[in-house]
Amino acid sequence: MHGICFYRVGMSEYKRIRILVVDDDKTTTGVIRTLLERIGQYSVQVENEPESVMNAARDFQPDLILLDVMMPEKDGHQLAAELRTVPALSRIPIVFVTALISAAEEGLRGGEHYLSKPVNPLALIETVGSRLTSQAA
Repeated sequence: MHGICFYRVGMSEYKRIRILVVDDDKTTTGVIRTLLERIGQYSVQVENEPESVMNAARDFQPDLILLDVMMPEKDGHQLAAELRTVPALSRIPIVFVTALISAAEEGLRGGEHYLSKPVNPLALIETVGSRLTSQAA
């Protein structure tokens, strides 16, 4: 892990890192939420309805979004493009989670970060930590 657990919001006040997990499959979001919450440093919100992602992101103000690629109505790339048009949400790092790639293909592809499904817990933790670290830099 990269050691980022909380970030400072005041002289002595720290805030948990917020992660929004978006996937139409409730089992997937449940597994990812459980894995991240067990670490103890993340506040995780789940959204299973693609049409509700914009409101969820505005309300929750995540520090990172884990976003499924293949969903009904709107795919993850469409949602990411929409998120990037809103100034308050445009700088939130996004990691795409997809069954369209293998574990060997995970990582940075075309300027975007990808994790394969089913999600490997160690790869998830490493990717989240590295994206948060690179965002903070």
